[in-house]
Amino acid sequence: MSKTEVKELAKLQAVVGAWYQAGLGDTTKSDAAAEFRTLFPAIGNGDPSSDLKAWGRHGNKKAWFPLEGYFSAHPVTTPGRDGADDQTMWPLVSFQLREHSGALQLMIRVVLCAVGPDGRVDGWGWRFDSADHDSGDNSHPYAHVQHITNWEPGSQGFRWPRLAPLTEDEDAHPVEIRKTTPETKPAVPLACNDAGGLAVAVMLSIYGATRTAQMLKNVAQADPQFYLLCGRDKLEFLGD
Repeated sequence: MSKTEVKELAKLQAVVGAWYQAGLGDTTKSDAAAEFRTLFPAIGNGDPSSDLKAWGRHGNKKAWFPLEGYFSAHPVTTPGRDGADDQTMWPLVSFQLREHSGALQLMIRVVLCAVGPDGRVDGWGWRFDSADHDSGDNSHPYAHVQHITNWEPGSQGFRWPRLAPLTEDEDAHPVEIRKTTPETKPAVPLACNDAGGLAVAVMLSIYGATRTAQMLKNVAQADPQFYLLCGRDKLEFLGD
């Protein structure tokens, strides 16, 4: 990799490592949530930044490389409306990366899972992407986020408990296959221009600025290189 790409990878490792450290010791109380997570094996030792570093030393950098496993990220609780209970959602995250045109490209797929009143777990997915480098009619030459309904096109969906393609109803009766969520448009632009910034954008989207600042500041205080790696201009909300 070039010096620029090495620096970009270091920035990405710093951000993802901070995200991982922030969630250490966290437990999810829901039995359904715990069982759901067992269907998605953890990335390596659970720390995605370690596998990102390993990718930097090995592998075919030109082809998309998926990190094996999933990152069970720190959950987030949203207040209920009109007297409803608060809802806790926990993110399952997958990473793919490659080198292309002298830059580090990244795809981060995020599924937010939540337990409904009936005890069933549902998931809602998004794909955060670096800028497209092709020039086709459907290309997005900017970092962006889009809805997804599966980890990969043609793969299994997110709904609990079977995680199977939605070709049957709950009584095992066949149903028409129909997409209800657009997966190509809109592609919402994101204010970032490298892989580390994309990871920060994901955290901001899930947790908001205050919680993200707390997560990143804990590592920034322990690692004097953190601001340098991530770029103070991209992390102004952290303050001094």
